[in-house]
Amino acid sequence: MGTVVGRVSSAGSNVEVHSDPAELEERFGAYLQDESKYRGGVPRSLSFPHSVAEVSHLLATHLRDGEPTTISGARTGIAGAASPV
Repeated sequence: MGTVVGRVSSAGSNVEVHSDPAELEERFGAYLQDESKYRGGVPRSLSFPHSVAEVSHLLATHLRDGEPTTISGARTGIAGAASPV
């Protein structure tokens, strides 16, 4: 499954968090761009929340810690907005 560097406890469940740069590029490369094919930088980590509560907790934690955040949905946009910079 790859390197899971941590799990963020939120709303009674765990959010998988990956942060190995090589794994992010190799295994999760599709998450680093949208249909524009624009490639930004490699993020510090990639999280997979499964509920609104988990997303809310992650965003609040990132805001508190001053951590830049890029939100990605279906990655069907054509303007590069889902690409981390």
